[in-house]
Amino acid sequence: MPGKPGDIGWRAHRLREFLRDQHRMHRFTHLVFEAQHVSSKIDMNVIQMLLGLAGVTELFAHDKGIKIYKAHISEWRKHFLGRGSGFGNDNPKELALRQCAEFGWYPETHDAAEACGILDYFLTLVPGHPRPWRDRNFMGAHLRG
Repeated sequence: MPGKPGDIGWRAHRLREFLRDQHRMHRFTHLVFEAQHVSSKIDMNVIQMLLGLAGVTELFAHDKGIKIYKAHISEWRKHFLGRGSGFGNDNPKELALRQCAEFGWYPETHDAAEACGILDYFLTLVPGHPRPWRDRNFMGAHLRG
């Protein structure tokens, strides 16, 4: 999000507006976001911002009665890419793009491909939720080569 590194208030305000507007349009009942992974290599201002934005998201969900899920990077990658770590020379972002193509999705960016991976993982956590792209008969195995 744009703004100065320490400007968490502005970012939090914009995120709250975005969530409010999306909820008004779509009345979603579940929400997922990637859990923050904090390491010593990350600047403290960035850590503070990530945790603050997560708090805004969780507060919004709480106020609206929305069920919230956090997808840990190693868990959703293991589900979507077949492994959560140990990628060696393989770039997990490229692998996410390839996996999306397997499902007939063609996101324009690596970030969008990873968001698709998080969505696919998240829907496995919602009991009984269909994921037709996982059904080879539905997608047409012949289309995959």
